[in-house]
Amino acid sequence: LDPDFTAKAADADAPHPAQRTLTGPAGTCWLWNGHLWHSGTRNRGDEPRHALLLNAWRRTPASEQRPAELSAATVDRLGEAALLLL
Repeated sequence: LDPDFTAKAADADAPHPAQRTLTGPAGTCWLWNGHLWHSGTRNRGDEPRHALLLNAWRRTPASEQRPAELSAATVDRLGEAALLLL
């Protein structure tokens, strides 16, 4: 465990030293790599905050988005019930 955990946890809402907050007038567009750490923040203003979020992926699906490639021997060994779970 981090020896300073208690001190850090006491101020969990404090901004991270390297944190960058993005703000802009209506119509502003932000683009960022979704693999970066990111989150929303509390709306401290009087007006509602609206956002339109779009995601884009490569045409070829990432490994976690496509079925696992199993050898014929593995398919034979697992049987139909196990394959349905996969």
